[in-house]
Amino acid sequence: MEWLNLRLALLLLSLVLPICISQDNLGPGKSIIGNQTLISSLGTFALGFFSPENSTKYFLGIWYNKIPKTPIIWVANRESPLDSPGVFTLSGDGNLVVLDTVDGT
Repeated sequence: MEWLNLRLALLLLSLVLPICISQDNLGPGKSIIGNQTLISSLGTFALGFFSPENSTKYFLGIWYNKIPKTPIIWVANRESPLDSPGVFTLSGDGNLVVLDTVDGT
């Protein structure tokens, strides 16, 4: 009976998994710089740098791509804003890194 439950769970997972996997990715040596964005495969979400209204600081965030004036869903560097649009990259050891374009920190 447990084998049947496992097979059923794997079948359901295989049906859902393709929905979760995006064709857009950020691989080693690739970066998002300045006002560039990475758009999800269905065009629903965007990842990039933004500056809130009445602010001179920049943040890396995710927002709904097709909704104008949409709220930001997630912010990476909330505690460490940048003074200019930065660089978002995947380091050689696999860590995601947000860098300031001016001084590379």
